[in-house]
Amino acid sequence: VNLLRARLPKLFYFSDYSSLEGRIDVAALAAGDGQIGSSADQTARALLRLASTTPEALTEDDYEDRKAELEAVGHELTSQVFEYWKQNTNLRVQFDIDRIIEQVQPTHHVIKKTYLDIRVEDTRHAFTNNFGQRSSGFRWFFSFLAAFTEFEGRNEPVVVLLDEPGLTLHARAQGDLLRFINERLASAVQVLYTTHSPFLVETDKIDRVRIVEDGG
Repeated sequence: VNLLRARLPKLFYFSDYSSLEGRIDVAALAAGDGQIGSSADQTARALLRLASTTPEALTEDDYEDRKAELEAVGHELTSQVFEYWKQNTNLRVQFDIDRIIEQVQPTHHVIKKTYLDIRVEDTRHAFTNNFGQRSSGFRWFFSFLAAFTEFEGRNEPVVVLLDEPGLTLHARAQGDLLRFINERLASAVQVLYTTHSPFLVETDKIDRVRIVEDGG
């Protein structure tokens, strides 16, 4: 029994998870970690790891160092996300730092809060807006990719159970999600998902499909 127990994979069940926010308190990012997708801050930490950066690197005191890191992270995440999100290829991810500064003496200022702002540039229409103002489908997909690439670095046997993923996505975007699951997530761990959507059923791989009926 102990021999079998040691070989059993860990099961991770997700019916929902916390999406990224467009404005993140940097102090909260350094406060700890948790289960994948358990909070918006945890998803944000996963996003920074995906871009191979840290909150400290993004908040350097030197402007040029800070700006270079923010631009590098934006470029890296743009290439990662839009490798799969094909619904609007004119979008670019941008990161910025906003600081709340309090004057405590005539010549002395204290940084009270530091925020990481995620912005999205639309190169076709030449404007940017906050990530939180984008469509629910884009925010869901972006957050899903950030959260679930965390499984790529695990060396232990894992089975990921997804309950009705991509409900906010339209048909073509569900195809993007399926490609991400096949190429990135399923290459790292075993994935099982339930769906009522015909667009998440691969008709050329029908042997993978199991029909489940409620016999109650």
